[in-house]
Amino acid sequence: YIAKADEMLTRLQSSNEYVDVMRSPKVQSAIIRMYGNLGEHEKVIQHFEAIDDAILSEDVNDSIYTAMVSCYGKQGNSGKAVRLFQQFKQENERDASDLLCAAVLRACCHCGNIEDAEHIYAEILEPNVRITSIMIDCF
Repeated sequence: YIAKADEMLTRLQSSNEYVDVMRSPKVQSAIIRMYGNLGEHEKVIQHFEAIDDAILSEDVNDSIYTAMVSCYGKQGNSGKAVRLFQQFKQENERDASDLLCAAVLRACCHCGNIEDAEHIYAEILEPNVRITSIMIDCF
């Protein structure tokens, strides 16, 4: 599947719509999830680090950061997930989306990092049912 994923991106790069398509936060997060699901964590990191800051600032749903945090969680690295979450909070003038909060809590819970999960949960002003249920699952 990795070869097919690479082939798809190569085909996309040669298309006339490449620049417009690649400016989409949805496409960027889909690429991160695709490589993450394939276990290609180095490609995930390379792709994330190559994303233009302007695209990250346009990502009002935090989908790119959510995809990246989820990948760190799936690979068992809650420390990197938490650091990226904290980086997001420092670099943005808005609260993280519920999906991003849920992703970092899942990463912590998956790795047994209950202390960080509790700290993050305590910072969420109005945790919804999804976030609360993830936190309950940590115990």
